[in-house]
Amino acid sequence: MTRPCVESRDLGVGYHHETVVADVQFRLEAGQVLALVGSNRSGKTTLLKTVAGLLPPTAGSLEVFGAPPLGRPERVAYLGQFHPASFMLPLRVKDVVRMARFARLGLFGRFTGGDRRAVDQAMAVMDVPGLADTP
Repeated sequence: MTRPCVESRDLGVGYHHETVVADVQFRLEAGQVLALVGSNRSGKTTLLKTVAGLLPPTAGSLEVFGAPPLGRPERVAYLGQFHPASFMLPLRVKDVVRMARFARLGLFGRFTGGDRRAVDQAMAVMDVPGLADTP
């Protein structure tokens, strides 16, 4: 039996030790799709930030690729819809996709032809190459 990509047990998520969503149970296997649906301020983003390791769980357990959140940073990324720096730091779609390579490249790594091909391939899989130069 393979290890799930993400698994939570009795997970609580929130801010500053205050739980906003409790008792979250799910197991996401490779190739599965999970829809996260809820009203505004119901905890969807808080859950995603916790899976990405940006917020600590307030209760329960969470494994992401067999490790605690942030245990495999090269495998997980989070990009919210809105970012406070978006007006000061204009980014194109391909710039954001390139960010997925940063964990592998390290602080001073330079993009290689393989990195550029991986970015192009990822954009092709998502059917967004026509958006490459758009903000």
